[in-house]
Amino acid sequence: MTASRYVIDSSVWLSYFLSPDVDIAGIIDSPENTLFTSAVSLLEVKRRLIRLKKGGSQIQAALEFMLANSLIVDADCDLCLDAADICVADGLHTVDAMIYACAKKTGSTLATGDRDFEGLADVELIE
Repeated sequence: MTASRYVIDSSVWLSYFLSPDVDIAGIIDSPENTLFTSAVSLLEVKRRLIRLKKGGSQIQAALEFMLANSLIVDADCDLCLDAADICVADGLHTVDAMIYACAKKTGSTLATGDRDFEGLADVELIE
């Protein structure tokens, strides 16, 4: 298997934790892949798990797994400015643009289940 670089979107992390999928597990569990996560995705995953009324220990375990198995990319000034350009050029909402900018910054493929990214370069849409 060839080593790949992926930014894992919150939709993929949530699918992995809530209803594991073979395609998702193949990306996340492969020791060959280098995984990145936008800091914004930590917010999205925690918010969604709270709304689903998951227990504190389940939420903590999910966040710890993300932190242990991916490199977190902070939303610094440069990333935010790049995301603004992406919002305008590609019509993405702010958070989605920040996550896509994260993929561009790290030279990675964005693994997502979010159809808002459909048709963009370097995006692997996971059904």
